[in-house]
Amino acid sequence: MTPFWLDEPYTPRPALQGPITADVAIVGGGITGVACALLLARRGSRVALLEGGALASGASGRNAGFLLEGLHSSYRMAIRSHGRDRAREFWTLTRENHRLLEELVGGEHIDCGYVRNGSYTLAPSENEAEALQKSLRPLTEDGFAAEFLDDTDLARLFPRAGFRAGLFHPGNGEVHPARLVRGLALAAERRG
Repeated sequence: MTPFWLDEPYTPRPALQGPITADVAIVGGGITGVACALLLARRGSRVALLEGGALASGASGRNAGFLLEGLHSSYRMAIRSHGRDRAREFWTLTRENHRLLEELVGGEHIDCGYVRNGSYTLAPSENEAEALQKSLRPLTEDGFAAEFLDDTDLARLFPRAGFRAGLFHPGNGEVHPARLVRGLALAAERRG
């Protein structure tokens, strides 16, 4: 079964024919490999990107395409696990990564469905609702946009879903991950 993001026409680059010369060789045609290839090519390096399959055929083409600030846990849990300064650094770093990606997508005119519609963290139980509410204050104090939604707000947004509370994160976004990876690779190729 073909993953959703990879279920569209795509013609992989031809296999290498003979030896090549490059300043940098990158192994792996996922998001990390192609982003490195593009950034190095922008700086004038001759880059060879080597991929055993098709670009984005691994995890980079199978993820959900969410562009989120922070870690997988709530801000409050990150503070408890890593300390407030470190949690703030993680969130700041991911926000900066999102900004850089937005700049790359726009600057290279990559058609990858990039949008910033925000995202929701939803709590189906009272304990989870309380944890979200406790995350709100340190999030906003540390400069990260978030809006608390109670069960009435959520009933309007998601009728009959039964969520107790939620946080809306307006800066979060989404992208078509395979198109992003392949678009970054084309941009790197255009730069030599």
